[in-house]
Amino acid sequence: TNNGRRISQYTCSNYTKVPCGTLCPTQHRINESAVLTLVSDTLRAIAEYSRNDRTEFIHTVQETQVAQQSADISKKRRRLAAAQKRATELEKLICKIYEDNALGKLPDARYRALDAQYAKEQDALEIEIAELGKGCYRL
Repeated sequence: TNNGRRISQYTCSNYTKVPCGTLCPTQHRINESAVLTLVSDTLRAIAEYSRNDRTEFIHTVQETQVAQQSADISKKRRRLAAAQKRATELEKLICKIYEDNALGKLPDARYRALDAQYAKEQDALEIEIAELGKGCYRL
């Protein structure tokens, strides 16, 4: 506080990670007014740049969008591959627990619990794979 007035501040989030002080050794802060000044100055500079060189600004924005979309697509494709791999693993696990149950190696109660758990995960993966498949190959 400053003469009874509260001064809003932002604190480094890395300092509070457990154990405290491992990522940032000191608890540093910045006043809200400083953040707002930096943001408004940056927005003014961007607006001026867009007015002064409109074609270059448009080109820069388009390049940034293409790069971001490429990164998003590659991230989705990696997640799609991981989800498909896990779906294959789940199918193998379901077959294995079925065989173990049929041979008497796995009690019925445990089989039902594992089967329900695997089926739930498999259903969620199927939905995710369908959504990721649409997103990856649509573009």
